[in-house]
Amino acid sequence: MKIGYVTTYDSSDRKNWSGLGFAIRECLRQQGAEIFPIGPLPTRFPLADRVKRKIYSKFLKKEYELIRRPERAQFLAQQIHNKMGDVDVIFSPGSIPISHLNHSKPIYLYSDATFASYINHYGGCSNLTKEEISISNSLEKAAYDKCKMIFFSSDWAAASAMDDYGVPQEKIRVVPFGPNFQNMPSKESVLSHIACRSTQACNLVAIGVDWKRKGMQTAVELAQELIERGIPSHLTIIGCTPPATVVLPSCVTVIDFIDKRTLEGEERLSNILMASHFHVLFPTAEAFGVVFSEANAHGAPNLSWNTGGVSSAVRSGFGGMCFSKDATPSIIADYVQQVYAQGKYNELACKAYREFEERLNWQSTGKKLMDSIRASM
Repeated sequence: MKIGYVTTYDSSDRKNWSGLGFAIRECLRQQGAEIFPIGPLPTRFPLADRVKRKIYSKFLKKEYELIRRPERAQFLAQQIHNKMGDVDVIFSPGSIPISHLNHSKPIYLYSDATFASYINHYGGCSNLTKEEISISNSLEKAAYDKCKMIFFSSDWAAASAMDDYGVPQEKIRVVPFGPNFQNMPSKESVLSHIACRSTQACNLVAIGVDWKRKGMQTAVELAQELIERGIPSHLTIIGCTPPATVVLPSCVTVIDFIDKRTLEGEERLSNILMASHFHVLFPTAEAFGVVFSEANAHGAPNLSWNTGGVSSAVRSGFGGMCFSKDATPSIIADYVQQVYAQGKYNELACKAYREFEERLNWQSTGKKLMDSIRASM
């Protein structure tokens, strides 16, 4: 099967969309699909739109989204037509390029959020005019209407497609994302590291680029709570720096950034995850969180809040524990303490690794995608 893989960016470059565009493309190829890249697709913004954006920003303090203009979507669709070639199906990890695409070939979409779920969850609605929201919703619905089938990474996004855009349930499949690592540790290595982790102490790691949205302060408070309970703990925060007003305790180490797109960076991050008892992240907003798949791939159970699409990445009792958003660091520490006291940590860590083996990996994802596409043809 020859797949026309549509992206506005270069899908061979792991720098784009945190590497997801590349990972999705590769998981399809590894299932026997012949990938015909359609992208990058240049964008042009008319002068009138650029001027209007400045006026909105300066005088109305509102966002005028150039990337969601119908004219841009039409321009992208025309480029896709021109570059199409002889393909069997069209596959896009983005809704805008296909929203104005009229083609006889079946179209498939894979996404982590709908526009409605994104702006409501991440709070982007407040900075858009009603006109902009209406236009964006129209583009989203147009894309969904054109699709033969739509894949979402979470039940949360799938529910929004049905509730906000009227997409029939039978047209939707939920398929989670895998980890964005080029070289995964072997099963033997992971199980060996799990067995060596002492339950007399607790090493925590939190990975994210936004201190506030990723809930880093809650992770800090969890480490302190565990120490107060007599469990020596250390938290390593990777990817962001605390606000100037935050004074960190000695049990916290901050590493600004590790570039896992390099072999050296990937190996360094892998070693930290392997040495960690838990990966902890308490986001106020999250569409899925590939980092949860990455933690499970290293045998590190996740501790997180049930927000957005997180519960599709972190299944309680399997990949870790997904707490309600009102769960305090004390409640989360209760869980850790109980797991340790009952001698169930190794069992939980091994379950976390099985989540990666059976569900949160790109081979499994690619198979689910290709099986669904072939069955729908």
